[in-house]
Amino acid sequence: MRLEAIDIPLILPQPMSGKASYYDEDEEPGFFSKLFKKKDVPEKSFFESRIEEFGYEDLYDELSDSPAIYQVRNTSYDKSVILTENYFILPGQEIFPLERISKYVICNLGQMPWEQYAEDRGIDTPYDPTYISEYEGEEEYELERFKISLIIIDKYGVQFRYDFYMEASDRRDFHEQFSNRCDGVDFTREDVLDGKFSEDYDYWITQMM
Repeated sequence: MRLEAIDIPLILPQPMSGKASYYDEDEEPGFFSKLFKKKDVPEKSFFESRIEEFGYEDLYDELSDSPAIYQVRNTSYDKSVILTENYFILPGQEIFPLERISKYVICNLGQMPWEQYAEDRGIDTPYDPTYISEYEGEEEYELERFKISLIIIDKYGVQFRYDFYMEASDRRDFHEQFSNRCDGVDFTREDVLDGKFSEDYDYWITQMM
């Protein structure tokens, strides 16, 4: 489903310079606090590094300016996919500048063990975290059946692949929004946008190169 708004602080955490120390700011730190002070500073995640690279304030403005937000029903915000005017965002994972894209394709992951399960459930059947299949172990496919790939080749010829969850009914709108925001050459097939299974990841790499 497409969301109209999302809680930006959940998507874009404030940059942290380090954890607060246990002593008072006006108090001179002792020997041990000086010795172990560096250990109090957490390492930045890749996502936090991206926020720092592109600027927190600029990204906040992007997320405030009518972004296209997609999320599978009954999942949490960290499973969402976001398009702003200038970025493709997977919360907690990646922030990718759309201006860097030379070629791209939205495609299926290829021959996956849950393809038959997905077809049997039906492309329009909403995700149900409480669903119990008549076949043992198939419940693990309930969310996986929504997974697709976005493959990008940037202006330097570097290839990127992002797997994420999206309802079949959102694919066309996502594709349209994505295409309107970047100038890359599009290799996406119609059947993928219809929620059908087709050629896999390796096929599309050969087509794009």
